[in-house]
Amino acid sequence: MGHLSDRKPIDISPFFDGSLSKLFLVKGKNALIVKCLKSEYCDNIDLITRFRNEARILESLNHQQTPQLVKVNLSRPRPYFAYEYIKGMTLETLLINNTLSLTQGIDITRQLLTILSDLHERNKPIIHSDISPANIVYSKEQQIHLIDFGCAKQLDHNNELAHTWIGRHAYLSPEQAQGHGWNASSDFFQVGLLAYEMLTGKRRNAGITVKELLPLAANPAPLEFEHIDSPYQLFLSTLLSTDIDKRFQSCADALLELNKL
Repeated sequence: MGHLSDRKPIDISPFFDGSLSKLFLVKGKNALIVKCLKSEYCDNIDLITRFRNEARILESLNHQQTPQLVKVNLSRPRPYFAYEYIKGMTLETLLINNTLSLTQGIDITRQLLTILSDLHERNKPIIHSDISPANIVYSKEQQIHLIDFGCAKQLDHNNELAHTWIGRHAYLSPEQAQGHGWNASSDFFQVGLLAYEMLTGKRRNAGITVKELLPLAANPAPLEFEHIDSPYQLFLSTLLSTDIDKRFQSCADALLELNKL
């Protein structure tokens, strides 16, 4: 990271459990996060390609609630890229330490769908595919930011389905967990998982180990709603339908229904 040598990077990898990359915080007036491919993977062509794909996707982002890329160096021996540090706490931390109100949960869901609208409605849609509490930063201004595009896919007219997933097991859609092709509808399912968790206080997939999580993700148990009014139940049921064709077909459709509630 020679280009950033004027500021000492702080290794924050242990806090984010990156399996393929190391993360560094570079402090300063405009703090940065630097993401480096781990040295043991720098000769793996597939992983280098995936790392470059993430950088390319970040470079194309221009929404104020997604990371803004600052610097890219994809040359060997140690490819890295840097993006703005977003100050706040993750939704994961927020859910552990607090009980969210209905208003907060719906507002976060609305913001998330608005971000996804920008990603999905491009000429070449970007599917995040790893929407989970750890990948949402909640600022003191109550604005969310969707981060970590390491699992994201950019589709084109010749490739309308993705066929690999590397996201968190507890937040996989059924089609991902079953190994089938997936698309923007899988992002909607993951939004539904988050909304369900925020509004009920319970994670939809209650498994602990991978052996427990994957079967529950592939074949979810029937939905149970506690203390949620029926209009919101219908909205969540549509997001969380195991049938892709019965989910909302666009962010605009989902936001239209949400704004009626």
